[in-house]
Amino acid sequence: MRTVLLAAAALLLGGCTLSSNVGGWDFGTMYVGETATSGNITWKNTGSDPVNFMGVMGSWGGGSPYSLQPSPYTGSTLAKNADSNPVQVVFSPVAAGTYTGTLDPVRDVGQGKTCTADKVKVKGVAVAQVAKGNLNIGGPAITNGNALDFGSVRANAGPARSLRVDVLNVGSAPVTVQARFKKGNEGFTIVSPGASFTIPANGRKVTVKIEFLPTSVGTHWDVIEFVDTTNSANLSATSLTGIGTE
Repeated sequence: MRTVLLAAAALLLGGCTLSSNVGGWDFGTMYVGETATSGNITWKNTGSDPVNFMGVMGSWGGGSPYSLQPSPYTGSTLAKNADSNPVQVVFSPVAAGTYTGTLDPVRDVGQGKTCTADKVKVKGVAVAQVAKGNLNIGGPAITNGNALDFGSVRANAGPARSLRVDVLNVGSAPVTVQARFKKGNEGFTIVSPGASFTIPANGRKVTVKIEFLPTSVGTHWDVIEFVDTTNSANLSATSLTGIGTE
Protein backbone atom coordinates (compact mmCIF):
# COMPACT_ATOMS: atom_id res chain seq x y z
CA MET A 1 0.00 0.00 0.00
CA ARG A 2 1.34 3.41 -0.97
CA THR A 3 0.21 6.49 0.90
CA VAL A 4 0.72 9.98 -0.51
CA LEU A 5 0.47 12.95 1.79
CA LEU A 6 -0.33 16.40 0.45
CA ALA A 7 -0.11 18.68 3.46
CA ALA A 8 0.93 22.00 4.92
CA ALA A 9 2.27 22.91 8.37
CA ALA A 10 -0.03 22.21 11.35
CA LEU A 11 -1.46 24.30 14.18
CA LEU A 12 -3.47 22.93 17.10
CA LEU A 13 -7.01 24.27 17.21
CA GLY A 14 -10.47 22.83 17.98
CA GLY A 15 -12.82 19.94 17.06
CA CYS A 16 -14.76 19.43 13.85
CA THR A 17 -16.87 17.45 11.44
CA LEU A 18 -15.63 17.52 7.82
CA SER A 19 -18.13 16.81 5.03
CA SER A 20 -16.90 16.30 1.47
CA ASN A 21 -18.55 17.90 -1.54
CA VAL A 22 -18.50 14.53 -3.38
CA GLY A 23 -18.93 10.97 -2.17
CA GLY A 24 -16.44 9.64 -4.71
CA TRP A 25 -14.88 10.22 -8.09
CA ASP A 26 -15.17 7.66 -10.90
CA PHE A 27 -12.94 8.25 -13.90
CA GLY A 28 -14.76 5.53 -15.85
CA THR A 29 -12.85 3.64 -18.53
CA MET A 30 -9.85 5.24 -20.23
CA TYR A 31 -7.16 4.10 -22.63
CA VAL A 32 -3.68 3.32 -21.36
CA GLY A 33 -1.62 6.49 -21.85
CA GLU A 34 -4.47 8.95 -21.34
CA THR A 35 -4.60 11.44 -18.49
CA ALA A 36 -7.69 12.78 -16.74
CA THR A 37 -8.13 15.17 -13.83
CA SER A 38 -11.01 15.17 -11.36
CA GLY A 39 -13.00 18.22 -10.48
CA ASN A 40 -12.30 20.15 -7.31
CA ILE A 41 -12.74 18.12 -4.12
CA THR A 42 -13.28 20.03 -0.89
CA TRP A 43 -14.37 19.46 2.69
CA LYS A 44 -16.68 21.73 4.71
CA ASN A 45 -16.40 22.07 8.46
CA THR A 46 -19.98 21.30 9.50
CA GLY A 47 -19.08 21.06 13.18
CA SER A 48 -19.16 23.79 15.78
CA ASP A 49 -15.42 24.17 16.40
CA PRO A 50 -12.63 25.41 14.12
CA VAL A 51 -10.02 22.96 12.82
CA ASN A 52 -6.64 23.12 11.16
CA PHE A 53 -7.05 21.49 7.74
CA MET A 54 -3.49 20.49 6.85
CA GLY A 55 -3.99 18.60 3.61
CA VAL A 56 -5.25 15.42 1.99
CA MET A 57 -3.82 11.92 2.21
CA GLY A 58 -4.23 9.66 -0.82
CA SER A 59 -4.04 5.93 -0.16
CA TRP A 60 -3.74 3.52 -3.09
CA GLY A 61 -1.71 0.52 -4.18
CA GLY A 62 1.95 0.65 -5.13
CA GLY A 63 2.57 1.65 -8.73
CA SER A 64 -0.78 3.41 -8.77
CA PRO A 65 -1.45 5.91 -11.58
CA TYR A 66 -3.00 8.42 -9.17
CA SER A 67 -1.48 11.65 -7.93
CA LEU A 68 -2.75 14.72 -6.12
CA GLN A 69 -2.54 18.39 -7.04
CA PRO A 70 -1.74 21.14 -6.20
CA SER A 71 1.58 20.29 -4.63
CA PRO A 72 2.54 21.72 -2.25
CA TYR A 73 -0.91 22.08 -0.75
CA THR A 74 -1.87 25.22 1.17
CA GLY A 75 -3.60 24.37 4.42
CA SER A 76 -6.03 26.63 6.22
CA THR A 77 -7.95 27.07 9.46
CA LEU A 78 -11.60 26.17 8.88
CA ALA A 79 -14.19 28.00 10.94
CA LYS A 80 -17.73 26.66 11.11
CA ASN A 81 -19.18 26.18 7.59
CA ALA A 82 -15.87 27.07 5.95
CA ASP A 83 -14.56 25.05 2.98
CA SER A 84 -11.05 23.69 2.57
CA ASN A 85 -8.85 24.65 -0.34
CA PRO A 86 -9.59 22.25 -3.21
CA VAL A 87 -7.57 19.26 -4.30
CA GLN A 88 -7.73 17.32 -7.56
CA VAL A 89 -6.90 13.73 -8.39
CA VAL A 90 -4.92 13.04 -11.57
CA PHE A 91 -5.35 9.62 -13.22
CA SER A 92 -2.56 8.66 -15.66
CA PRO A 93 -2.58 4.89 -16.24
CA VAL A 94 0.37 3.28 -18.02
CA ALA A 95 -0.95 -0.28 -17.77
CA ALA A 96 -4.36 -1.90 -18.08
CA GLY A 97 -6.27 -2.59 -14.88
CA THR A 98 -8.81 -1.36 -12.36
CA TYR A 99 -7.44 1.17 -9.90
CA THR A 100 -9.02 2.32 -6.64
CA GLY A 101 -8.00 4.60 -3.82
CA THR A 102 -9.20 6.74 -0.93
CA LEU A 103 -8.77 10.39 0.01
CA ASP A 104 -8.72 11.26 3.71
CA PRO A 105 -8.32 14.79 5.14
CA VAL A 106 -5.32 15.43 7.37
CA ARG A 107 -6.60 17.52 10.28
CA ASP A 108 -5.64 18.52 13.80
CA VAL A 109 -8.08 19.53 16.52
CA GLY A 110 -5.82 19.46 19.53
CA GLN A 111 -5.26 17.04 22.36
CA GLY A 112 -8.30 15.20 23.68
CA LYS A 113 -10.61 16.28 20.87
CA THR A 114 -11.93 14.40 17.86
CA CYS A 115 -12.71 15.28 14.27
CA THR A 116 -14.74 13.02 12.02
CA ALA A 117 -14.30 13.33 8.27
CA ASP A 118 -15.75 11.88 5.09
CA LYS A 119 -13.43 9.72 3.01
CA VAL A 120 -13.66 10.07 -0.76
CA LYS A 121 -13.21 6.98 -2.90
CA VAL A 122 -11.65 7.16 -6.37
CA LYS A 123 -11.83 4.59 -9.14
CA GLY A 124 -10.63 4.27 -12.72
CA VAL A 125 -10.30 1.54 -15.32
CA ALA A 126 -7.55 1.51 -17.95
CA VAL A 127 -7.68 -0.58 -21.13
CA ALA A 128 -5.27 -0.96 -24.02
CA GLN A 129 -7.74 -2.60 -26.39
CA VAL A 130 -11.49 -2.25 -26.85
CA ALA A 131 -13.87 -4.67 -28.56
CA LYS A 132 -17.55 -3.75 -28.63
CA GLY A 133 -20.47 -5.25 -30.49
CA ASN A 134 -19.52 -7.14 -33.64
CA LEU A 135 -16.00 -5.75 -34.00
CA ASN A 136 -12.84 -7.18 -32.46
CA ILE A 137 -9.13 -6.52 -32.80
CA GLY A 138 -6.16 -8.88 -32.82
CA GLY A 139 -3.16 -10.11 -34.75
CA PRO A 140 0.39 -11.22 -33.86
CA ALA A 141 1.45 -7.69 -32.90
CA ILE A 142 -1.34 -7.29 -30.33
CA THR A 143 -0.76 -8.27 -26.72
CA ASN A 144 -3.94 -7.86 -24.72
CA GLY A 145 -3.55 -5.26 -22.01
CA ASN A 146 -0.55 -3.59 -23.64
CA ALA A 147 -0.37 -0.76 -26.14
CA LEU A 148 0.86 -1.52 -29.65
CA ASP A 149 4.46 -0.36 -29.26
CA PHE A 150 6.41 0.88 -32.29
CA GLY A 151 9.64 1.36 -30.35
CA SER A 152 12.14 4.10 -31.19
CA VAL A 153 12.23 5.89 -34.54
CA ARG A 154 14.36 8.88 -35.55
CA ALA A 155 12.17 11.97 -35.71
CA ASN A 156 11.63 13.27 -39.26
CA ALA A 157 14.30 10.89 -40.56
CA GLY A 158 13.15 7.37 -39.93
CA PRO A 159 13.10 4.84 -41.26
CA ALA A 160 9.45 4.57 -40.33
CA ARG A 161 8.30 1.45 -38.54
CA SER A 162 5.14 -0.42 -39.53
CA LEU A 163 2.96 -2.82 -37.57
CA ARG A 164 -0.26 -4.62 -38.50
CA VAL A 165 -3.51 -5.26 -36.68
CA ASP A 166 -6.46 -7.40 -37.67
CA VAL A 167 -9.96 -5.94 -37.42
CA LEU A 168 -12.50 -8.76 -37.16
CA ASN A 169 -16.23 -8.80 -37.85
CA VAL A 170 -17.95 -11.48 -35.75
CA GLY A 171 -21.42 -10.45 -36.89
CA SER A 172 -23.64 -12.03 -39.54
CA ALA A 173 -23.53 -9.09 -41.98
CA PRO A 174 -20.69 -7.13 -43.61
CA VAL A 175 -19.57 -4.01 -41.76
CA THR A 176 -18.09 -0.85 -43.22
CA VAL A 177 -15.77 0.80 -40.71
CA GLN A 178 -14.12 4.18 -40.44
CA ALA A 179 -10.65 4.32 -38.90
CA ARG A 180 -9.79 7.36 -36.81
CA PHE A 181 -7.07 8.51 -34.45
CA LYS A 182 -8.18 9.79 -31.06
CA LYS A 183 -5.49 12.50 -30.84
CA GLY A 184 -3.88 12.79 -34.25
CA ASN A 185 -0.60 14.49 -35.19
CA GLU A 186 1.43 11.97 -33.18
CA GLY A 187 3.26 10.43 -36.13
CA PHE A 188 0.92 7.46 -36.67
CA THR A 189 -0.69 6.96 -40.08
CA ILE A 190 -2.69 4.27 -41.88
CA VAL A 191 -0.79 2.83 -44.83
CA SER A 192 -3.41 0.34 -45.99
CA PRO A 193 -6.18 -0.39 -46.77
CA GLY A 194 -7.23 3.23 -46.11
CA ALA A 195 -9.33 5.07 -43.58
CA SER A 196 -12.55 3.32 -44.61
CA PHE A 197 -13.06 -0.33 -45.59
CA THR A 198 -15.61 -3.14 -45.46
CA ILE A 199 -15.14 -6.33 -43.46
CA PRO A 200 -17.05 -9.44 -44.62
CA ALA A 201 -19.28 -11.23 -42.11
CA ASN A 202 -18.87 -14.32 -39.92
CA GLY A 203 -15.41 -13.91 -38.42
CA ARG A 204 -13.66 -12.48 -41.47
CA LYS A 205 -10.96 -9.88 -40.97
CA VAL A 206 -9.14 -7.02 -42.65
CA THR A 207 -5.48 -6.42 -41.84
CA VAL A 208 -4.58 -2.77 -41.30
CA LYS A 209 -1.00 -1.56 -41.70
CA ILE A 210 -0.07 1.33 -39.40
CA GLU A 211 3.14 3.35 -39.74
CA PHE A 212 5.00 5.43 -37.16
CA LEU A 213 7.24 8.31 -38.23
CA PRO A 214 7.34 11.00 -35.52
CA THR A 215 8.01 14.64 -36.27
CA SER A 216 9.36 15.43 -32.80
CA VAL A 217 11.58 13.87 -30.15
CA GLY A 218 9.87 12.28 -27.17
CA THR A 219 7.15 9.80 -26.28
CA HIS A 220 4.15 9.65 -28.59
CA TRP A 221 0.77 8.18 -27.76
CA ASP A 222 -2.50 7.77 -29.60
CA VAL A 223 -5.44 5.40 -30.07
CA ILE A 224 -6.68 4.05 -33.37
CA GLU A 225 -10.40 3.30 -33.37
CA PHE A 226 -12.39 1.35 -35.95
CA VAL A 227 -16.09 2.20 -35.80
CA ASP A 228 -19.06 0.87 -37.75
CA THR A 229 -20.29 3.71 -39.99
CA THR A 230 -23.95 2.71 -39.47
CA ASN A 231 -23.88 1.54 -35.84
CA SER A 232 -21.39 3.17 -33.47
CA ALA A 233 -22.02 0.42 -30.91
CA ASN A 234 -19.70 -1.72 -33.04
CA LEU A 235 -16.20 -0.48 -32.26
CA SER A 236 -12.71 -1.86 -31.77
CA ALA A 237 -9.53 -0.01 -30.84
CA THR A 238 -5.98 -0.26 -29.56
CA SER A 239 -3.58 2.16 -27.91
CA LEU A 240 -0.42 3.08 -29.83
CA THR A 241 2.94 4.14 -28.42
CA GLY A 242 6.30 5.09 -29.88
CA ILE A 243 9.37 7.19 -29.15
CA GLY A 244 10.88 9.82 -31.40
CA THR A 245 14.67 10.06 -31.12
CA GLU A 246 17.27 12.46 -32.48
